[in-house]
Amino acid sequence: MTDPRSAVRRFARALALTPAVLVTLLAAPALASAPDTWPVPPSVPAFDFLLVLLIIPGALFIGISLLVFVPSMARGQKYQPGQSWRGESTWFGGPQDGIEAADHADVEAGEAADADRGGASARW
Repeated sequence: MTDPRSAVRRFARALALTPAVLVTLLAAPALASAPDTWPVPPSVPAFDFLLVLLIIPGALFIGISLLVFVPSMARGQKYQPGQSWRGESTWFGGPQDGIEAADHADVEAGEAADADRGGASARW
């Protein structure tokens, strides 16, 4: 007697392999040879091959990496893991004069200006 679970597993394996077999059979025309009327391409020197596929991409990789890392290496490391953060706070979208300007802002003048405008408070 066969276990019903093993039969289901075999069916699932066959079902999973079916697309791979179909794709392989459909790709058979890709193995066809080139027409005789096409010219034979000239051979490429090994240096040109290495230049285009290895040297130029490698140089670009190294150049971009240097452009990214050199500025931070020139400044030195400011933050050490485990130490408290000593940098200045930044308020994106805050007052142009910095965080200190928010402490000295005239709150009543801002509320008076908002009284004439509409918005979510439904004061039209």
